[in-house]
Amino acid sequence: MAEPFVVCGEGRAIIRRLPKDILEFVLDVDRYRQADLKIGRVHYVKREGNVGEVRHDGRLLGIKAPAAVLAFTLTPYSRLQFHGIKVPWPLRGFDGFFTCEETPEGTVVVHRECFIFGQISGHLFQMGLGWWLRRDTPAEVLRMKGLLEAEAPK
Repeated sequence: MAEPFVVCGEGRAIIRRLPKDILEFVLDVDRYRQADLKIGRVHYVKREGNVGEVRHDGRLLGIKAPAAVLAFTLTPYSRLQFHGIKVPWPLRGFDGFFTCEETPEGTVVVHRECFIFGQISGHLFQMGLGWWLRRDTPAEVLRMKGLLEAEAPK
């Protein structure tokens, strides 16, 4: 079997909120979809402590896409990892994470998301929409920053 083709986007920002506030915001998927425009309707979020699962529809350039199921693991409160359990064709997988590091200026947040395709579909996605993902992930982190910094700290 051919090696998978991975298309990634990464964003980084300093957010004037605590890491706990940031990662809990991401786990409130209905709220977080205001920052991540790739998330459509949220079907469910199941959480037991620091692990869980979320099922949500996708959106690609504003167009509804089939649902995906992602598992997540939270390392309080420095890292949140997502892994695709059930992803729609043409995806073969998904891996993403958020890291948070407190600094005197605020929390440095890094978000990386990688969409895993087969060779042919991956090359087609990269040529057609790779530019979009490379722009959208940094913009997603900036939208998250704006939403969180507009709220009063809890």
